[in-house]
Amino acid sequence: MCDRDSISDYLREIRKYPLLTFEQEIDLSKRIQDGDLSARKKLIESNLRLVVTVARKYAAPDLPLLDIIQEGNLGLITAAQKYEFSYNVRFSTYACWWIQQSITRAIANKRRLIRLPFRKEELAGRIRRTAAELYQQLSRCPTHEEIAEALCINPREVMDIMLSSSSVTSLDMQLDEDDSASLKDILPDSTYNPEDQFMKQYTHDCMMNILSELKDNERDIMMKRYNLVNDGNSYTLKTIGNQYGVSAETIRQIELRALRKLKSRSSELRDIVYS
Repeated sequence: MCDRDSISDYLREIRKYPLLTFEQEIDLSKRIQDGDLSARKKLIESNLRLVVTVARKYAAPDLPLLDIIQEGNLGLITAAQKYEFSYNVRFSTYACWWIQQSITRAIANKRRLIRLPFRKEELAGRIRRTAAELYQQLSRCPTHEEIAEALCINPREVMDIMLSSSSVTSLDMQLDEDDSASLKDILPDSTYNPEDQFMKQYTHDCMMNILSELKDNERDIMMKRYNLVNDGNSYTLKTIGNQYGVSAETIRQIELRALRKLKSRSSELRDIVYS
């Protein structure tokens, strides 16, 4: 309601500025080129309604119309600075492109948490429009290959653009009108799972109990070879051999000897690994 009131107030305000004739625009353009700031101000104010007309085409639920209008006004200011009477076209015709460019770039930059280069954003728009057209023709969702063929680009590029241009949703987004639940309330928390933590610790303890039957050097080698040492390092036969001052082949022989000792408990090991 407040947003609608603000828009109504803004429209009421800009209606005070009269529209210009072509001759008036030419005169103002000449004065602007001579450095007359009041002429530029008048040209801008008289075309604020043009910005609203263009901005309405880009209205979206996630972007307030007033924000879009303000971005369009920046394009209008640029157009007023660059417009020259020698173009022999109405200012509105010339300004439309600058207004649209300012709005589309702002939408591309502000709508996403992950910002895409402007040209990729443009390509993403072409891909969406082409996909919609193909959906109407095929009565199904088109494949990446079909979209790529229609646009004469690589299917991989279509897939990359579609992935990178997908929207990002806040975890605090409300799911109902009474604000009783948000998206984060229904998503599983994978950061901590007591059952997984328990099973990991149980498996580790069982493995250590079985390895306790080995000699100290055999147990140490087996733990390093089978990633039971939680130090973030990867151990090869050569790496372990360097630590013990022996060859990689010697470490391999010790590993094989330890595996033969553990063979009698192979079924128990299998139960632990696949439990």
